Amino acid sequence: MAFKKYKMRKLVFTAITFALVLGSCSNEQLEQINTSPNAAPDASLELLVNGALVGTIQPMSGENARLAGMWAQQFTGEDRQYSGFQSYTITQADFSWSGYYYSMSQQSELAIEKAVAAGNDFYLGITHVVKGMAFGTVAALFEEAPFTQANDFENFPNPTFDDQLTIYTGVQNLLDDAIEVLERNQGTGDFASKDFFFSGDPASWIRVAHTLKARYYLHTRDYTSALAETEFGIMLPENDMIAPHAGNYNLDMNLYFSFGIFDRPGYMTATNAYLPTILDSVGQTADGVQTGLKNNAKTDESARFAFYYTGYGDQNKDGKVDRAYDLNYGGAYGRAASFPMVTAVENLLIMAECYWQGGDDDKALEKLNEVRAIHATTFGTTYDAYVDTDFDAGGIADYGRGTRSDNLYFEIILEKYASLTGQIEVFNDLRRTDNLIGLTPIGTATDIPQRYLTPQDEVDGNPNAILSGTLFEKTTVNQ
Repeated sequence: MAFKKYKMRKLVFTAITFALVLGSCSNEQLEQINTSPNAAPDASLELLVNGALVGTIQPMSGENARLAGMWAQQFTGEDRQYSGFQSYTITQADFSWSGYYYSMSQQSELAIEKAVAAGNDFYLGITHVVKGMAFGTVAALFEEAPFTQANDFENFPNPTFDDQLTIYTGVQNLLDDAIEVLERNQGTGDFASKDFFFSGDPASWIRVAHTLKARYYLHTRDYTSALAETEFGIMLPENDMIAPHAGNYNLDMNLYFSFGIFDRPGYMTATNAYLPTILDSVGQTADGVQTGLKNNAKTDESARFAFYYTGYGDQNKDGKVDRAYDLNYGGAYGRAASFPMVTAVENLLIMAECYWQGGDDDKALEKLNEVRAIHATTFGTTYDAYVDTDFDAGGIADYGRGTRSDNLYFEIILEKYASLTGQIEVFNDLRRTDNLIGLTPIGTATDIPQRYLTPQDEVDGNPNAILSGTLFEKTTVNQ
């Protein structure tokens, strides 16, 4: 069936900031390097900002996102070290947070310094947003990490670690600062050509900042504050923060495509993964019942399934179900497919959950139905509005949770799980809700992983490093 893919933004950007620095050097600068090796040319504010924006893509859609997707059972580790990751066999040496500290935070710090000196509020604001996103993700995944002393190598060569709640508080402050300066928006520059997300539109970045604030308030279970932020967040898909790709290997290719087709083919599929199983409306279980939990009289998930996955679950000769799913490298994970980072769907589903947490089931259902309407437009299949009786015992959305309200909450969480496919937030939600959707831990494990481990290179190089808890020890906000 026809459906609308994520909108591609035809914007030119580079993925290798270092190459940009070299490419922008004048002859005079090159001569300066030749005569004084210690006097490297200074990068411009615009170049630093572009580097910070480019720097968001790998940390948010690369290795850490793939690992989150495997542990959330949206994907499956099949070969080499990925088969070990699938069964939670992993060490500190396998983790990295360098993208958050260098590509996002340090680049932003350098740009912030120049933006302050130049009185440029737009660049100052958007780099605060990038820095807030970086540390919000670090806090969620790793719990304790350098924050107040991070990226100040002269004064703090071995930064101390801050606790998770301190980092979240700092993130909220960063995003508040971003909103303040973006609303003021003084200064001039070639914003449209450097901002490949929103072409220099401060209002779009303000919406992103509010949705990120809602995201991180949700992490800490401050539902009142999260709901308040969503009111000013992204409400329409055309305002989504989407990473554009053009399909060129090692430059601007979708990272899922790069990994699955060029770098490590066969390492990660979706065989027997939970998400394709509940979206699949064609495959059948051994007793002949459709596997597609998310399909019902008002919901046709066939197009969404086909956008994200290939294959279907069917009986084999032994009567067992062989769910030989894989990622769709011609759809959501195509070589030039854009990648969603902060979206209206996420914002609306945060609203839905917060309304439910506050006891307003009617408003929660209203926001859930707004998401379903977006999906109907995006995928071109049926997502009719639910009514409250659909969640009654025996209703089409009865998940066996006991009450109408509890079935509604389950649907909100399950919908967010399906809507944010491939994003780190799925793993964050899974842990925050104590695995409400009921994933079965892999192998002999009795629980799903609860955190990422402090990277080994940080432990080796920083005497102030704090060893993380075990893989299955809940972080502070999830206890």
